[in-house]
Amino acid sequence: MVGASGSIGFAIVHELVNRGLTVVAFARNEEKLRRLFTDVEEVMIYKGDAGNEYDLEQAAKDVDIIVHSLNVPYHKWDPYLVNYLNNIVSVAEKCQAKLAYVDNVYAYGIPAISPITEETPKNRIRKKEK
Repeated sequence: MVGASGSIGFAIVHELVNRGLTVVAFARNEEKLRRLFTDVEEVMIYKGDAGNEYDLEQAAKDVDIIVHSLNVPYHKWDPYLVNYLNNIVSVAEKCQAKLAYVDNVYAYGIPAISPITEETPKNRIRKKEK
């Protein structure tokens, strides 16, 4: 789980653990990872930087699926997020792992229905949701 210390990554790690899976929690802040997951036996903590392909490769050894939920502020998408995504895709290919990419849901604003599906209409309410 790349971006395991973020809100979406945290929720997905717990969902996967609840489904009986072992998860590698990958993020830059080891202290935060330990605070979040120390008591979760099925979570292996891996401190690393998605900007460093070697870190990703080490964390992805023997995994079946890489889940990418890492995000950065909009003004840092280029070049950071582009570089992170390129590294994650490259490592998934090298490790022959499937890749799941979790994106944000800003474009939906505050949905009137739940859950959000592919058919949910977009309802941007702030500038950054364009």
